[in-house]
Parts: sequence; C-alpha cells; structure tokens
Amino acid sequence: GGTISAVDFATERRYDLLTINGVEYHGDASHKPRDVIPSGTIKWKADISNQEKGWKLCSNLAAPGPAPAPQTPVPTPAPTILTVPTPLPTPNSTAAPTPPTTPPAGGAWRVTSGTCTIDRQGCALSPNFPAEYGNRQTCVIKVYGAMREVNTVAFETERNYDFLMVNGNKYHGDSTHSPQTFTPTEDIKWFADRSEAKKGWKLCVTTGPSPTPTTPAPTTAATPAPTLAPTLAPTTAPTPAPTMTPTPAPTMTPTPAPTLKAPPAASTTMLTTTVQGPLTPSPPPGAGVAGPPGPLGPPGLPGPPGPPGPA
Repeated sequence: GGTISAVDFATERRYDLLTINGVEYHGDASHKPRDVIPSGTIKWKADISNQEKGWKLCSNLAAPGPAPAPQTPVPTPAPTILTVPTPLPTPNSTAAPTPPTTPPAGGAWRVTSGTCTIDRQGCALSPNFPAEYGNRQTCVIKVYGAMREVNTVAFETERNYDFLMVNGNKYHGDSTHSPQTFTPTEDIKWFADRSEAKKGWKLCVTTGPSPTPTTPAPTTAATPAPTLAPTLAPTTAPTPAPTMTPTPAPTMTPTPAPTLKAPPAASTTMLTTTVQGPLTPSPPPGAGVAGPPGPLGPPGLPGPPGPPGPA
C-alpha cells in the first residue's frame, strides 16, 4: 500500500498529539510523520490551551516511470501516473461490546472512554493508580442500574485543576475534599489538566445485597376497637335475719324452811312447845311456783310451870 507524510506540521509539544499506528507526533516539523504506512485509525487530540497551525497529511504518489527507449520512431508515451488512494481507517471489530463490570454489591459500571480502569474487585481507579495519573487525561465511567453506596478509598488530585465529577459535583484536592460515601445516580467523569499529576483516586462499592426497589406498604384499614358489653353490677343476696334462740326461764330451786330450835331450858324443867307459824297451803295444780318463805315470827309466850319434882 501507499505511504503518507505530513506536508505541514506544527502542534503544541507534548500536549496536542497526532497518533498514527500507535505513535504520537507533536511539536514542530522536525517531529512530523514521514513515509508512514497507516494500518489503523489516525487520531488527533488537542488540549484546552496554546493553539498552533496544525498539520496536513498527503499520500505519497508513485514516481513516474522512465520513458521506454524508442526502438522505432514512435511518439513518447505520456507518463502513467498511479494514483494511490488514501487508505480508509480500519473499522473496529464487530465483536460484542465488553459487558459492564458488575461490582460484588450489585449495580454495574463500565469505563466507556479514557484510561480509567475497574479492577477485579469492581473498584473504579484513576489512570495508573496507585501511581500518579498522567496529564491531559479524561475518562467516563458509565453507571448502569441502581447501585449501592460507593466509598472513596483513596483521593488525591491537583486542587482546583484536576476534577472528579460525581452526581454533578466537582471534587478536587486531598481526601478531606473527596466525595466520601455516595450513591451514583449518573455517569462519573474525570478531567486532568496539563501539569502537576497526583496519586489519583479509588472508588469501591460497599458490600451487601443489591438494592431493590422500595415497594410501598399496603394501606391497612384500621381495625375498629371491639365494643365491650357493659359489666353488670353483682346482685347481692339479702342477708337473712338471724334466728333468735329463746332464753329459757331460770328454774327456781325452793329454799327449805329453816328449823327453829327452842330456846335453852331454864334451870327448871319445862315443857317445850314448838309453835309454828301458819301453814302455807299447797298451790293448786297448774299454779305458779311458790316463792321463798317469809321471815320468822317473834317467839311465843312461855308455858306454865311444870309439876314439882320428886322430894
């Protein structure tokens, strides 16, 4: 196939790059590509400052062949100009795209552009981590599906110039200005300028089950409180009146009538006559109990003297 060379070439040295067959060309015309047979895609990348004239690539045409020696006087034929077409860029392989890396905790992310990487543990790394990243680097990490929280394991960038974009916010500087712990809701982007590289960053998904969509809890109708039956007051049985046992009438024991003794006899022998008071008739049958006897009456008169004793 044909070769190509740069007719004009002037770019910002080390920052505005023309890449042919994996070789980077930059600077003045002394560093331009010459007689290169292109075998892949030609790439051009310029940074955000210091513009130069640029470059122009042309296919090298085959030199015209010498005129044949005339053997007979015939007209000299015009030289044949061979036109070498500029080779078209080789199309990329049609193999199936690399599936996104699925972190252990669920969700998925994949580097879709740039030189950031994702390691075997599913952690996203800045270029060359843990070594310093390069200048003028960018990358995009596409986030697929719902992911768990992401922890910032390491973070050190050039403050105010090298940015990590997370959920629309810019993070730069030391670890105190890192995104700490976050849940990515959009693609993560990285931008580094043309000077002062740092260690970079490492992002890892937290361990645990994959998040699941939150299903609203069904609304449960309130259960009415049960109606309590009124408690009836206890019925008190009437206390029966006590049965009074009749007290028996006391039994009166009759007091016996005292025995009256006659006064002592005088020196003379005298007949002693015991005079009793009037007899109390026995009560008729059915009559009440007789009361006690009354008091003793006064003594009787002395009797007449007795007969004289023997001489």
